Amino acid sequence: KWLEACGMSRDPCQNGGYTGANCTCVCPQGTSGSSCEINEQDYFASQRSNCSVLITSPGTITSPNYPNNYPYGLVCAKWILAPECSLPRVTFNAFRLTYCRDRLEIRTNNRYDGNFYCGTSIAPGTAFTSTTNELILMFYTRTNYQTGWSANVTFVDDPNCSLTTLPPITQAPTTLPQTTQAPTFLPPTTQIPTTLPQTTQAPTTLPPTTQAPTTLPPTTEAPTTLPPTTETPTTLTPTTEAPTTLTPTTEAPTTLPPTTQAPTTLPPTTVAPTTLPPTTQTLTTLPPTTMPPTTLQPVPNCSILSTSAGVTWLSPHFGYENYPNNFMCGLTEHADSPYMTAFKINTLQLQRKKHRQCVDFIGIQIPYSRTLKLCGTKRGTVLVPNRNLNISFVTDNSVTDVGFSISITWRQSKCHRIIELTDFSAMGIITSPRFPKKYTKHTVCEWWIVAPEGKRIQLEFTRISLRDRNCLNSYIVIDKSGQATYWRENSSLLCAVHRTATVVSVGRAVNVAFAGGRKRSWGFSAQYTVV
Repeated sequence: KWLEACGMSRDPCQNGGYTGANCTCVCPQGTSGSSCEINEQDYFASQRSNCSVLITSPGTITSPNYPNNYPYGLVCAKWILAPECSLPRVTFNAFRLTYCRDRLEIRTNNRYDGNFYCGTSIAPGTAFTSTTNELILMFYTRTNYQTGWSANVTFVDDPNCSLTTLPPITQAPTTLPQTTQAPTFLPPTTQIPTTLPQTTQAPTTLPPTTQAPTTLPPTTEAPTTLPPTTETPTTLTPTTEAPTTLTPTTEAPTTLPPTTQAPTTLPPTTVAPTTLPPTTQTLTTLPPTTMPPTTLQPVPNCSILSTSAGVTWLSPHFGYENYPNNFMCGLTEHADSPYMTAFKINTLQLQRKKHRQCVDFIGIQIPYSRTLKLCGTKRGTVLVPNRNLNISFVTDNSVTDVGFSISITWRQSKCHRIIELTDFSAMGIITSPRFPKKYTKHTVCEWWIVAPEGKRIQLEFTRISLRDRNCLNSYIVIDKSGQATYWRENSSLLCAVHRTATVVSVGRAVNVAFAGGRKRSWGFSAQYTVV
């Protein structure tokens, strides 16, 4: 329409622009110029958050505001671009998002889709390596409750990419034109320079002659001396071998043009070796200065075998080789309802304690941000009252052993319950199993109590009777945030030193995890009330 009104036969606007009512180009975002011919940025750049960046060098990347809470409403892209013959890798130092309202998408196979992670589903030390030279992190937030994530960016060699040696030059020599410019230099080699004999020119200047190439005649000019070597002067030849008379190549001998240049001294060269041009003898390729590419060994990793009841977690090379030094791997998971987790130790044979401390160990996170460490040789089963799974395997720089095989299962007991309250004045009681009688050994429970919208939960512990003063085997942890993560900053810890306690939730939900431990006791009784 406007082309016709403006008397134009075709639209002069480029990059998606079009001719407008005033007969000038209307340019899309990211372009400018009378014909929209200047690309300032891509079309979608103005729609992205300023937390989106292109990364081309190793370093540390984080979510916005880390280690403080990230903002809500973000869409961030971290586009990591590796050099040629390299693959980008991100290794996470920390990862904590709101379960699963905020998400991190990791694209390792293409630019367009990847896997999503949330909550605490990425353990510290977990690494992701792209299959191409690009890796993209997309960060989406709908809340601002958590601190986010931090990761190191590195580049590793691509095992499918190798350096190539330049092919030798095979074209025949050509007739040199008459010239008055500076003499040319011999191609760089790694041979030791030698003292040149008397000729009409310096080694690189061709003498005047009218006949086919022969042994160069002596003149009255003084020879030009190259840097001293350990060899005695010899007649100039194409290589270190005789003869000195040049024989024809694949073409007729060429007449060497005269030159008026004064002899000069060839400077030493530090250029990497290259293939020598063809002469009367067989060309030889000088050895490269860099090491030939080698095949990368597979990166060791822990493995998971699915079973009908859960999974079996294995150390690297388990069953045929010891685990490696300086290694870390882990597993994370978060449940959407109360579950207990059982770790059955089929095999555990790690380095023994050093100075009463585990150096190679399995770390199992238990409520209140604590880690239960297993090392040396052990058998049996470890019970954790919840399913906020976060376990790791860590080794030091010396001594390896057989490794481990651990079966992990989840199940609900009668005291793993969700209690939803609809009455604004509702109340009730939760107790350890068999209360006021003693609970059985290794009892674990978890309750999720949810109040009506806009209300909170108050827990009044009227009696607490536990046996473990260290709070490691026998404890009660209350997550006041209602997220069932039981992180220290959101939770309260009760154990043998407590007799009563009062705890109020931050929001409408509260979570209670109970572990009885190896010793029997009376446990606890608590009344919950909507406030």
